[in-house]
Amino acid sequence: MATFETTLRYKNLNDRDLVENNYELYDSVLIQAHLLAYSKKAVPLLIRDMAEERSFNYYIDPMISDFRIGTNFRDSDGDVRGWHNRYVDILSDPLKEVLDENPNADASLLDDDAVRGICESIVEYQENFIYDRLREEAGKYEKVSVEPHEVQPKAVIPWVHKIERVEDTQTCRQILTHTQAAATISLKPCIYTTTGFARDTTNRTQLTKLLGEFDVKECFLVFEELKKYETSESEYKTVIDLVYDLYQSGVKPHFYYGDFFANLLSYFGLGGMATSSLYDEEFTEKLEYSGGGGLPARYYLDEVKDFLKVTAAVDIMNRVDAPMCDCGFCEKHFDTWQDLAAREESEDALKPILKKHRMALRWRHSRLIEENNLEDVLDELEDDFLNIVQEYSASPMKSPSKQLDYLPKWINAVRDRETLAVEELGQLQFV
Repeated sequence: MATFETTLRYKNLNDRDLVENNYELYDSVLIQAHLLAYSKKAVPLLIRDMAEERSFNYYIDPMISDFRIGTNFRDSDGDVRGWHNRYVDILSDPLKEVLDENPNADASLLDDDAVRGICESIVEYQENFIYDRLREEAGKYEKVSVEPHEVQPKAVIPWVHKIERVEDTQTCRQILTHTQAAATISLKPCIYTTTGFARDTTNRTQLTKLLGEFDVKECFLVFEELKKYETSESEYKTVIDLVYDLYQSGVKPHFYYGDFFANLLSYFGLGGMATSSLYDEEFTEKLEYSGGGGLPARYYLDEVKDFLKVTAAVDIMNRVDAPMCDCGFCEKHFDTWQDLAAREESEDALKPILKKHRMALRWRHSRLIEENNLEDVLDELEDDFLNIVQEYSASPMKSPSKQLDYLPKWINAVRDRETLAVEELGQLQFV
């Protein structure tokens, strides 16, 4: 039976506990490259320990796309910021030289030697950095307890270049050519595009053709600004069309970011989804630095498939007289919704519980689509919407701009494209 790969983004040192002690709630981990560069002792040791204890799959987000436009990665003096700078120092030239001499590193504007060199350094980092660090920690007289292949990622993610024009596919082709030449393990490229580009059938064909040239069997996929409160029904249909086209071409796509709509896409061939423990369900390029403060506590309310302020979630669920969430983490800490509300002031203590709650529901959603047919999942989603929409809209605790329009958009878009879907995931045929 086809399974849906549930991937946890590891981008914050505070999430180590989730990776280390809640491995039953994910299939793989996506590690931010600059987190690994910053914590170059602790993270390699964690990966070694996980690999020794159980089957452990991970990827490294190369993050070079952070440097494509804007100044988000630079400080007020124009220097590359802390964590990013450590990563750039490890990759070294030509990336370091490019960023010293130019405001950004856009592959489409660099000469071929620079692109090749950056691609090779990305591969070297992903394939060998962790084992090299373990060997350094072991010193001269100790043997590393794992073999290099045991701590390598599941696949190399090449430099991610945004595709919004046909010409961008040629830049991606250049990147894939150099990356494939340097890599010793399989590639899992990330197609980063827009619904505007993917709306055109010819453009979607260009994308499937590109991956086919390199015999790619799996890819990541991310759409710019796929925001549930702003995305139209027609845009959701475009997303379905590209996922289906990739699947039909023999490629298993995997959302780099996503919300519950990604679970619905599994019936059209989507093979997995990566999200963080809090928020991070969508991606937008950052042009300016917005500060490094932590995210405020939000409760993932399963009935609306979204994060809400704790007071809003409690108010809405009390209005519909719903029982407390039955995930193991909520059951352990809260008997009623009021118990959750009472903990809101202790945000530092509450956040770890909310993260584990979110992980548990993400895992539950993956099992939901694996164990039920599409129509049953849509019916359940529609029932949840009808049962809660009135009280949700009436709640004074939520933002007035937040409405549940995205739920019927998801349902309508999927039903409009239902002839492309399989009824059950077991009918998917991945090569």
